[in-house]
Amino acid sequence: RFAASVGGCLPTEAEWEYAAKSCSENFWFAWGKSLTPPEKPPRARLTSSDDSIVAPAEVKQYPLDRSEQGVFDLVGNVRELCANEYAPYVALAPMSHASPGKPFEFTRGSIEPLPQSADAKVVVRGGSFLTQESRAFAFFRWREPVKGAAGDVGFRVVIECPDPGKNETSDH
Repeated sequence: RFAASVGGCLPTEAEWEYAAKSCSENFWFAWGKSLTPPEKPPRARLTSSDDSIVAPAEVKQYPLDRSEQGVFDLVGNVRELCANEYAPYVALAPMSHASPGKPFEFTRGSIEPLPQSADAKVVVRGGSFLTQESRAFAFFRWREPVKGAAGDVGFRVVIECPDPGKNETSDH
């Protein structure tokens, strides 16, 4: 409801993953394929065995948790709701042009309004302050109830920008 009130929507699962991989099929995280070396500071707001993180950080507190397109906090901080009802991978229809890095396609036209039944689950992507880096890969999927999601789940709003090549108003 909030996303709609500002002229946006939740991202589809495919949109979220594409952004979280910096628009690259070969990335595991927004920054590439490498885990953070143990001697380096954390790249994202994620937990580790010696942490006592109990809440998300303010947005942009981890400058390395940033896609090449400038989108922050895709790997850590909070897991994020997507517009898709959860179904296991085996129940999803494969694309005719599938590849290992892009096995499924979710189009906005195929997204139904989120179900409101008490047992309905939606897709949640990303890692949170409660997730270890080894479980925060961009391709990991989670499921959460539509109502009553866990305290480490948030959301991102997608707002489509007008095409700069199109002139929406014309004097002709």
